[in-house]
Amino acid sequence: MNNEKKATVALIYGGRGRESQVSRRGREHILPLIDKNTYSVTEVFIDGEGRWLIDGGEVFPFEGGFFSPGRSKKYKVDCAIPLLHGDFGEDGRVQGALDCADISYVGCDSVSGAICRDKALVKMIATHLGIPTLPFILLLRGEGICYAVRRIEDSFCYPVFVKPTCLGSSVGVSMADSSDTLTDALKAAFAITDRVIVEPYLSVKRELECGYFSTKSKEIFTNPGEILCDGLYGYDEKYLSHEVGLAIRADLSETVRDSVREYSRRLVRALGARDLSRIDFFLSGDRLYFNEINTMPGFTDGSLYARMLEAEGISESRLIGLLIDNAVSRA
Repeated sequence: MNNEKKATVALIYGGRGRESQVSRRGREHILPLIDKNTYSVTEVFIDGEGRWLIDGGEVFPFEGGFFSPGRSKKYKVDCAIPLLHGDFGEDGRVQGALDCADISYVGCDSVSGAICRDKALVKMIATHLGIPTLPFILLLRGEGICYAVRRIEDSFCYPVFVKPTCLGSSVGVSMADSSDTLTDALKAAFAITDRVIVEPYLSVKRELECGYFSTKSKEIFTNPGEILCDGLYGYDEKYLSHEVGLAIRADLSETVRDSVREYSRRLVRALGARDLSRIDFFLSGDRLYFNEINTMPGFTDGSLYARMLEAEGISESRLIGLLIDNAVSRA
């Protein structure tokens, strides 16, 4: 690419889901990293009602770009970065809209996104691949809270973790240590989702992350990093706390390090993830458990993904450029 013909990138952010604020913070972080001498940026904001907006005017994905009926204007783009997280963003729905409009984009396709976003389904796939996971119970809205509590108490000892199946950034995640707190946690989770998983609590654990990055000629599974946080690593700890530490390269045995990377490789292959992902694990003593995969890792100041890639020799600005180039090449 050269200055005479810049690739036009649609930076899509916001979203109607519960992780819109994380996306907005990511946009503030990423925008200055995009080389404006090489790429032209069109910002597309999705508001809380699901409207797609460019400069305040509503647009729709259409024939390789976006069309504004109110302005009778077409915004042609070469690719998009759907910098969106969780429901209505990272779950394949936006990717499907981009596919229908023939817009190439960074990240996994709509099918892979939908699969990877479902924690229960991904854990089932991981188990089939021989990757250890914590035991869990899948609960559906309408089964009854009292029935759910009995099922959980018959299977696990307190405390337990309650998690919505299809949200990220620890939204809706809570710990319960009694029938009363479990009832409250289930009610809160079912208020925002139809499907919930419950897992036993690991009293002693380390939280590990492996970064995945690929282009047509390169594939990287990073050395695992670590979240240094006592207790629940929830939304507040991820995005509001300044007391959480990050280890870009976790202090691990060679066996554990190799297992994290090998398990991540198996999952990426089976799930059809592409371009980038972050695969999360728990380590309790010498036992490793897969937790979840994020197909659009956070790009805020407190995110570990880009730092792990920097340790592999790819700066954050170079990372963004490579992701854009890869998406443009698929157009």
